[in-house]
Amino acid sequence: MKLIIILGILMSSIGSLAFGQEKTTLNILFTDGKQHSVKIEKVLGNQYYLDSLPEKAINGKDILFNAVIQNPAYVSFVIDSNYRTHPVVLHPGLNIVQARLFQNRYQLIRRDKYLEENAMGAYNNLFANNYDIYKYLRDHQLGNMQMKDSLLNLSYNNTDTVVSIIAKDYSSSYVPLYKIAHLLPFGNRPIFREIYNGLDTNLKNSKIGQILDLELKKAEQGSIGNEFPKFSLTNRNNVVTDLNTIINNNKFTLIDYWYSNCGPCIAQFPVLAELFRTHKENGFSIVGISVDQDQKKWLKAVEKYQIPWTSLIDSKKNSADYFGITAYPSNFLVDASGQIISTNMTTESLKKFLKENM
Repeated sequence: MKLIIILGILMSSIGSLAFGQEKTTLNILFTDGKQHSVKIEKVLGNQYYLDSLPEKAINGKDILFNAVIQNPAYVSFVIDSNYRTHPVVLHPGLNIVQARLFQNRYQLIRRDKYLEENAMGAYNNLFANNYDIYKYLRDHQLGNMQMKDSLLNLSYNNTDTVVSIIAKDYSSSYVPLYKIAHLLPFGNRPIFREIYNGLDTNLKNSKIGQILDLELKKAEQGSIGNEFPKFSLTNRNNVVTDLNTIINNNKFTLIDYWYSNCGPCIAQFPVLAELFRTHKENGFSIVGISVDQDQKKWLKAVEKYQIPWTSLIDSKKNSADYFGITAYPSNFLVDASGQIISTNMTTESLKKFLKENM
């Protein structure tokens, strides 16, 4: 006997139905027959969510919400407050998903007409959810750094291959479109634009498709070979600093985006400090750009972690938004002319680069 939790997403008025919005239900079929709690969570930035999502968890064995949705949404489920599933696309109309607990993780299988998502889901399960691999490897400076870089590159290649195949087989599906949007914050790669360009024209012209196109254009502004834009930001002494001047006065400059409560950002500071002190006399510099909205938190972190390089603040995120940065830390390595020569370098790859080029 399967427990059926029926979730209707996006509460709306009767009047909205008159404008063509379609009623939506989501059926989650649990294979264990037990009562569960389910909460729907956003996976991407708010710009991708054109309709409201319910904020409260749903509890019980047989729950029904009536609602409407106009645009497919990319969501994950938090089950019993402990388990977060890999993302799925919530479509207007009927959505049926089977949830099975396997090795302390819920596997999701589509049981509706959107079966192409099962190919992506099987891949996620096989690789222990590749998104988690991205996040874990980027967030932790652990063990052998060369091994970390190798695993991260393998993760990139595996993801690119599978998303490319899904996009070719299901060019009108929101699955590859949303997968690109999901991976883009971890660093843009040319294959993302290639995959996007190969999607169905109607999908690219959809509201979500146009949003992704805009985000890709932002990210592409930070592509290798482009010139880093000219920004002037405030330093720790409240003096407006011309970033371009620092770049022009050094052979190489690492521009590192971070914020005070970002654990992965702070974890890399000791290695960055070592590299900065070792190579600064030979023309290597670091500029940290904090996106903290609270200047006091930023200054406290600069002092607490004894950051030796130039530290600037961009509390309105103007420079970060220029590149579409939403994941931290994010960085750019530029030469003296301001040309971007690498992006999102790990500390190990930066160490290797400096050893070979300084």
